[in-house]
Amino acid sequence: MSVQKRQPGRPRQYDREAALLAARKVFWENGFSATSVDALCAAMQINKPSFYAGFRNKLALYLEVLQQYEAEGRAAMKERLSHPDLATALRQAAEGAVGNFMAGEVGPRGCLLVGTAVVEAMTERSVKTELRADMLASGAMFEARFARAVAEGDFAPSTSPAALGQIMRDAIYAAALHARAGATRAELLANLDAVIDLLVGPGGSAVQD
Repeated sequence: MSVQKRQPGRPRQYDREAALLAARKVFWENGFSATSVDALCAAMQINKPSFYAGFRNKLALYLEVLQQYEAEGRAAMKERLSHPDLATALRQAAEGAVGNFMAGEVGPRGCLLVGTAVVEAMTERSVKTELRADMLASGAMFEARFARAVAEGDFAPSTSPAALGQIMRDAIYAAALHARAGATRAELLANLDAVIDLLVGPGGSAVQD
C-alpha cells in the first residue's frame, strides 16, 4: 500500500496594502518593541509562513509600514500646501496634521514616526535612516511652499525658506508630542496658528516693506 505525500499548502492570499494598514494600527498602539509577530499575524489575518514569506521579519515590515504612512502623509500635505495663499496653505497643513494626531481608538495617537520611530532610532540604524529621510522630506515640502510665495512676490521673509520650512516642520512634530501628552485639538491649533502668525505675519501672507 502506497502512502501519498501531503502537498505543502499554498501561501494564503491577502491584500498587501490592507495588511500594512492593519500592522500600522498595531505598531501605533503598542510601539515596535512591544509588538509580537503573533499579534501582527492576528491583526493582518495571515499565518506565519505568509508573514515571513511576504515581509521577511518584523523590522522589515515596520519599515514598509513607515514608508506607506509617509507616502500617504506627503500626498495629503502636498494637496493642502497647494492653496494659493501661503497662510491658508500652512493652516490647512496644520489642521490636517492635528486631525491625524487626535485620531485613535484609545486616545490621541500622535504621529506614527514621532511616537514609535524616535524610540527605535537609537538602536536600529535602518529606522534612524528612515526617520531622518522623512524629516528632511517634510521640511523640504514646507521650504518649497515658502519659496513659491517668495517667487510669486507674495512674501518677503527676513530669513531663508529653508529655515522657515524647518521651523514649520518642527512645530508640526511638536504638536504630535503634545497630542500624545493630552493637549486638546483647540490647544494644538492655537499653538500652530501662533507659529504661522510669527512666520508669515498676523492675518496672513504679507510682503514686508
